[in-house]
Formats: sequence, structure tokens, C-alpha cells
Amino acid sequence: MMKLNRKIRSVFLFLFIINSVSVFSYGSILNISGYYKSFFTLLLNKSVKSPDGMVDSPEFGLVTNSFRFKSSLKILSDIKLNIAYDIFPSITYNTNDSQSFLLDSFQPSSYRIGDLKGILYPGGSVEEGNFTLNHNLDRFSLSIRSDFADFFIGRQSISWGSGRVFNPTDILAPYNFNQLDKEERIGIDAVRMRIPVGEMNEIDAGYVFGDKFEFSKSAFFIRGRLNVLKSDISLLAVGFRENLLLGFDISSSIGGAGVWVESAFVITGFFLNEPEKSEENYFRISAGADYNFRGNLYIFVEYYFNSAGSSLPEDYIGLFNTIPFKEGNVYQMGKNYVSIGLNKQLHPLVGLNSIFIYNIGDNSLIFSPVIEYNISENIYISLGGFAGFGKCPEIKSVSNENISNAILRSEFGSYPTIIYSSFRIYF
Repeated sequence: MMKLNRKIRSVFLFLFIINSVSVFSYGSILNISGYYKSFFTLLLNKSVKSPDGMVDSPEFGLVTNSFRFKSSLKILSDIKLNIAYDIFPSITYNTNDSQSFLLDSFQPSSYRIGDLKGILYPGGSVEEGNFTLNHNLDRFSLSIRSDFADFFIGRQSISWGSGRVFNPTDILAPYNFNQLDKEERIGIDAVRMRIPVGEMNEIDAGYVFGDKFEFSKSAFFIRGRLNVLKSDISLLAVGFRENLLLGFDISSSIGGAGVWVESAFVITGFFLNEPEKSEENYFRISAGADYNFRGNLYIFVEYYFNSAGSSLPEDYIGLFNTIPFKEGNVYQMGKNYVSIGLNKQLHPLVGLNSIFIYNIGDNSLIFSPVIEYNISENIYISLGGFAGFGKCPEIKSVSNENISNAILRSEFGSYPTIIYSSFRIYF
């Protein structure tokens, strides 16, 4: 039997203390909740074109378990402490260097002053075995309410935008579209102030801390939200890593359908003393509409433009060395996309969700269906996947076995096919 080291024993002691405290606490003062999730993920063979013919990559499997413990402690009538702590045990098989990114059950945000060591076990690298144990202190913040404003200090969640698939203004801790678990956004270290202006309007401002408080790795923002003619309008300015984002977001309704437009223009190197380095300014916009039909059917359509991308697939890999991808949390490699999503309640306990994302420039498509069954109260099981269609990558030379000499011929044609199942219990 695997011997637990001192760090792991400390974790379980911490969880025991939380459980003990919850037994003797009053719900109005201390609230403790959380969940357990288990994901089984399988990556199927992906073909790569080479001078010697088609080459298949090996299959890859990952079993990830997630325990999240959340507590909310009312210190005074207007002061509350919020804490959330995650543990991620995972098991992998058939791993190699090109797939090592999937070993990280938790990807920490770069907007943190410092962090816990992610891997509790093993002490070195994952090469020591196929079992890893990670952890994450994801929330640790004070919320303070006053007559003037609400203040939030510490590790917290910050997000913006009305887009369904792509959010140009959401750059601090965004979700990638093929992320399996999107329930909890990664916490970032910040001080934030929300000032209500009337009944429906507010001013939201804050500072987000980067590694060791360095300004070049930090961010700050101010956002105004107002309601005009039954439409929510937001204006946003974000300084991040010496760049400036100017954002606009509006959501409204027309004839029973919801509509939205979300856009962001980024001036790179805006806060540098050398303005000639600002050569990679970029613009992104998403616009769409959704509608609830009879029979519990929900459908949305969204168009997305990304000037930081390229219309030539052979240039995709080089994009990852540019500012939008290194500093702006841009993931999409193309310029023009159309997304279609639907949600159908097949039964009061069974729901079906599907998303299609089409890259217009390289004619590739990714399809993601998910079916979920509510077994009983607070217990869910689901089965889903991601299937990419398009031209596969091509290796020009076989002198090197890794993919560094490969070129992409489409975006979604290079994505592996993923099948996953999840089991979730909330408490």
C-alpha cells in the first residue's frame, strides 16, 4: 500500500477539522458545503500525416477526482469570510511528453501573489508513478458590506461578459471552450469595490495581484454597468501586464429572443515607456441570439471574430509566441467562428446539451454533446465528449519524433477526440 507522506496526512487532518467544526456550528453563522466529482477521460487515437503515411498517436486515459470544501463564516453582521479548498487525486496511463499538459487536474491562475505547491504527491515529477495528488486554495476572501459600497479582499472569482461560447472581455481567468469542468472559476488575488448607483446600475473597480506583487504581472480594472431601455450595458477598462483593454458589452431582448454583443480592443504595451513595441493590437467581438422554444428546447447562435488569430493554418503554432496568446489569455487560433448550441430537456431528470463550433477560415468543426441524468437529489451522472473534424496535422520530417516540426492544417482537425464521463455529489 502506498505510504502517505506528511503533507498528505496534514491535508486529511485539515479536512477532519472542517468536518468537526461543521457539526457544532450554527447555519446562520458558519455554512459549510462542497462536492465530490469524478471524471474518467479517454483520448482516442489522432492521426498525423507524415512522409511515411498516417501516424496514430497512442490512446491516453485520465481518472480525476475532485473534492471541494467551501465555507462561509459570518464574522460580523456585515463581514464574511469565504474559503474554498480543492483536492485532486488523479490516475493516468499511456502518458508521454506531448500529453503531459493533461496531467494537471488544476491549472493555477497567473494572477496570484503566490500559491501552494500544486503537487502533494509525488514529491518530484509524475514520472515516479501514474498517481498524483494536487491541491488548491481557491478562495480566501473577506466580503465587507457598507452603506457606500461592497468590498471584496483576497482570493476570489472575477468574470465578465455575456457571450455564450467566447467572451472577449473575460481575460483574467477565462474558461477554454473544451474545459470539462466549468462550475467553479479559478480564484485570483484581488481587492474589489462595487458601488451601487441607483437600483440597476453600479461601478465596479479593483486591482488584481500578479506574482510577488509585480506590476508587470498584475492587472487593474474599472467597469460601469447601467440599465437603459431594458438593456444591460457595460463599459470596461482593464490594464493587464502593461496592456490596456477597452471593452463594451450589451445584452437585451428582441421579440422574445435574447441578443448580445460583447467586444474588446486591446492596445498592447500601452503602459510601457517604449510605445514602438505596441505592434500587436487586436480586436475581438462576439454577437449572438438565443431563444427558448416550446417543448423545453433552448437554442443559441453566436458569431465570433478574433483579429489575433490567423487565416492561414500553417501560422497557427507561431501565434502562441504573440502577446494575445501569452498575456491576453486568447486560445482561438482562427479569425472567424460560428457557434450553435442547444439544450433539450428529454425528461425531468435527463438533459441533453450540444455545442457546434465552426472555424470558417480553415473549414474545421468541433462537436461537443453531453447527456446528464439526475440520479437523485444532489447526485448527477453525465456522459459527453469532444470530436474535432478537419485536416489533420502534418509532419514534414521524421528526423525528430516529437511534434515540434509539425504544422497544423486546421484548428479543430488537430484536436484529439475526447470521451468522458462524470459523477457528481453535492453536499
